[in-house]
Amino acid sequence: GHFTLGHLVTGGLFGMLMAMVYEYTGRWWASVFCHFVYNFSVIAVSMTGGLVSAAVAQREVAAAK
Repeated sequence: GHFTLGHLVTGGLFGMLMAMVYEYTGRWWASVFCHFVYNFSVIAVSMTGGLVSAAVAQREVAAAK
């Protein structure tokens, strides 16, 4: 879930970054874009981790034969 210490720390830091981007640019679209990039990176890492885990598991099954 989203209620872990890791999510609290990264979410808090990223929230501060988005606030600074908004203050610097004066445009909320810049903050929205940062949020999109953050969410995309989280999804990409999750998917990549899943693919790596699946490849490792498949290699272990093949090695056991």
